[in-house]
Amino acid sequence: KNVLLIVLESARAELPAASFKGSPVMPTLQNLPGQPLNMISNAGRTGPSVSGMFSGTLSEFESGISLVDRFKNLNYRTAIISAQDETFGNIDQRARMNHADLFVDSTGFPRNMRMYAVEPTDNTLAMPSDLVTAKFAQWLRATDAGKPFFAYLNIQEMHFPYHYKGATSELTTRPIPNREMVPENKEC
Repeated sequence: KNVLLIVLESARAELPAASFKGSPVMPTLQNLPGQPLNMISNAGRTGPSVSGMFSGTLSEFESGISLVDRFKNLNYRTAIISAQDETFGNIDQRARMNHADLFVDSTGFPRNMRMYAVEPTDNTLAMPSDLVTAKFAQWLRATDAGKPFFAYLNIQEMHFPYHYKGATSELTTRPIPNREMVPENKEC
């Protein structure tokens, strides 16, 4: 079977079933076929979470069995397409993401497509999800459909600051500026 692992950076576990003013917060995820979506995390930071998913270890500094290598040994097509810089902290090497048939992280996308205009550090370099999903679709069409695939997609829009210039606003017409993200405004 095909395996698609999607990581929604910093998304809260209740979001797939949540609605706001009668509209689903995550309509695409709510409408996926099959069992209800479960969201979990084994750590409070990306590095150990990703390392744990890919290597089966609880420490971001340990190496275990590579998920990518396991799928490759089972004759799967493999792709890692991430909106974040997976080379930050050597996650790509520790988790052996860079062994995938296709490995693209935020450093492999055009600089002018970044989500944030500021000159980011490696750990803040982020790309919009439409670039990630377009790269996945392109890879999927160009590879052998007779073989199953394992693909990992990392989506950054759920990660603070939640909005960037050019982003669509599905649930609001006025994105909340960071300075207004305070408890008193939780109903806004």
